[in-house]
Amino acid sequence: MKRILLTCAAVLSGLALRAGNPVSEALPFTQIDFSPASLAMASSKVASVATVPFGSYNGAAAFGFLNYMPEIDGTFYSFIGGTLHQNNVGASLAIVRGTGSKIDGENFTPSEIMVNAGFAWRFIPMLSTGVNVKYAKEEILNGYSYGAVAVDLYLAGEYEDFDFAAGISDLGKKVGSEATGSFSLPAAVSLAGGWDHSFAEKHGMRLQAKADYFFSAAIAAAAGAEYSYDSTGFARLGYRYGGDSFMPSFASAGLGARFEGFAIDLNYIFASKTLGGSIGLGVSYSF
Repeated sequence: MKRILLTCAAVLSGLALRAGNPVSEALPFTQIDFSPASLAMASSKVASVATVPFGSYNGAAAFGFLNYMPEIDGTFYSFIGGTLHQNNVGASLAIVRGTGSKIDGENFTPSEIMVNAGFAWRFIPMLSTGVNVKYAKEEILNGYSYGAVAVDLYLAGEYEDFDFAAGISDLGKKVGSEATGSFSLPAAVSLAGGWDHSFAEKHGMRLQAKADYFFSAAIAAAAGAEYSYDSTGFARLGYRYGGDSFMPSFASAGLGARFEGFAIDLNYIFASKTLGGSIGLGVSYSF
C-alpha cells in the first residue's frame, strides 16, 4: 500500500521559545514535540506512528511498524519532514525552525533550527530499533549562536493491544565557550507504554503514559487518552508534570477528524502560566 500525506499546520504559540523553567541545558527545544495530535495528549508517547515525521524527533524506532511508504508532514513556519518505509526498514528527514519575540531596543529576533535524520529497522516482528542523528543551532543574542550534533537511540515493541518504547535522547558534547561557559544538552532516558483497543465495532480507546529522567536530575511524566469513533473522529486529553525540567507542567486537549483523505487535528494547552493558551492546528490530505 502506498500513501502520501501532505500536511499544513500552524502552531500559534511557539512552545520551544515559551517554555520558561530556568535550566542549565543548552538547546532545550530539541526535546519539544511538534505534533498537534500528540500535544493534545500532553506528548505522552515516545513516538507516534500516526504522525511519523513529527515523531522522528522523539522515537524513530516506530518507523519499523509502518505499513505504507512515503509521508510528508509540515507546519507553516516551523516544521517540514517526510518518511519512507520499505519492508522492515524506515527512514525520515525533517527540519524544524522557530523564531521568538524581537528583543526590546535591538533589531534582533532569537531563532532556532534543527535538522533531523531518523532510521529504523524492525529486526523481529514485535521489536524495532531506531536512531536519530540531528544538528541543532540556536541564536539567542545578536552575533552569538551555538550548535551541536546529537544522537537518539530507541527500542519500540508491539504485542496485540499493547506497545512500549524506551530510549536515550540528545547524547552529545557540551556546547559553549570559555567566555560564556559550557552547557550540556538536555539528554534524557524515556520510557513509555500504551494500550490501544477497539470495541463495539466503531469505537476505539487509547491510553498511554511516559516518564522522562533528564541527566540534569529533573524528572517529568505525562499521561494521555484518546477516544475514536469509526476511525474518523477523535477526542484527546492529556497532562504533563514538568517538575524541574525545562518544559513546565501543563494540561492539554484536542480534537481530530479523518474523512476521505482529509484530516484535521487541533490541540489547546491550558493550566500553565507560561504555555497556557498555546494552540496547534494541522490540516492534511492523503492520496
